[in-house]
Formats: sequence, C-alpha cells, structure tokens
Amino acid sequence: MSINEIVTLIKDIVLGLCALGTVSVAVYGVKNWARELKGKADFEVARLLIRAVYKFRDEIESSRSPMTLPNEFPENYDPHNRASKYKAEFWSYVFSNRWKPVVEAVYELDAQGLEAEALWGADIKQLIQDLRKNAQLLRVGMQAVVDNEMQDNENFECDSDLAKKMRSRVWKSMREENDEITLSINSAIEKLEQYVRPHLKRN
Repeated sequence: MSINEIVTLIKDIVLGLCALGTVSVAVYGVKNWARELKGKADFEVARLLIRAVYKFRDEIESSRSPMTLPNEFPENYDPHNRASKYKAEFWSYVFSNRWKPVVEAVYELDAQGLEAEALWGADIKQLIQDLRKNAQLLRVGMQAVVDNEMQDNENFECDSDLAKKMRSRVWKSMREENDEITLSINSAIEKLEQYVRPHLKRN
C-alpha cells in the first residue's frame, strides 16, 4: 500500500468519524429540542389550568357573599314589597347576575381541563370534576332559595335541615368547618395543586 493510499484511507476514516459525530450531535440536539418543547407545553398547560382553578374558586366565593349590595338590586326595587313572587324574582335576579361569572369560570376550567387531559391522561379529569361539582351544588342551592321564596317560605319551614343545607350552599359561612362548598373546594384544589406542581417546574 502506497503512502497516498494510506493518506486517502485515513482521510476517509476521519471524514466518516466526523459524519458520525455530526449525526450524533444532531440526534442529541433534536432530542433536547423535543424535550424542551414538551416541557414548555407541559408548563404552559399547568400554568393555565391552575389559573383557571383559582379563578373558579374566587368566582364561587364571590357569588356566595352573604351580603347583598344595593348595586345588585334590580332597577326600581321596592324593599317594602313582601309578596312571595316579588321576593322570588328579586333573588332570581341577584343569583342570575352572581351566576354569570361562575359559568365563565366553569367554561375556562373545562377548556384548560381538556388540554391537561390530552397531555397527562384521565386522572386529571376526575380531579377537575371533583372541583367543578361545587358549581352544581351552588346552583341547586340558589334554585332552592328562589323556589322557597315563591312558596312563601313553606319549603324551608317544612324541612329545617333542607333550609340550613341550601342556605349554607348559597351564602358562605363565617365558620369554614360548617361550609360544605368551601371544604370541598379546598380539598379539590389541594389535590389538583399536588398533581400539577411537578408540571410547573421548567426542565
């Protein structure tokens, strides 16, 4: 074998090793890039989901305010009108306006929940449902109060336990240990935070 042939062979080997090194670096770079993209998507979905969870909590709490402010009253409201139908319409008006932001929060929670489920699987869906059910409890309570007013307080007079339960759903208690909705929301949020927290760490 001549020197020229040896040099050519060494050159070919070096070029082959360089090409192999380039391919290895490219594969490593693509894997890193893919991992970074997944990490960014994971983080963004987690961030938007937890924001929707907190918004839901805040809107539920706001809608359960035990104080009804004058700006919540219907136009031309007459506080001296004690007719059952009038009182029922008053509460229906107040609750409808309080309910609107809750509905928007539920829509946002559902939308973010679907994205999270697509990335992380069905476990997150149940955790979101455990939180979301509190909106339903609140709505049932609101409707029960309106129905009771329409019946001139007969429904609640006949069943004091029902009265206590429905009113405690509609109006937030000062004592948290007696507040079904607050306890349920706090428990659901704690579980969601534990599930989502690892996804909020950037890789």
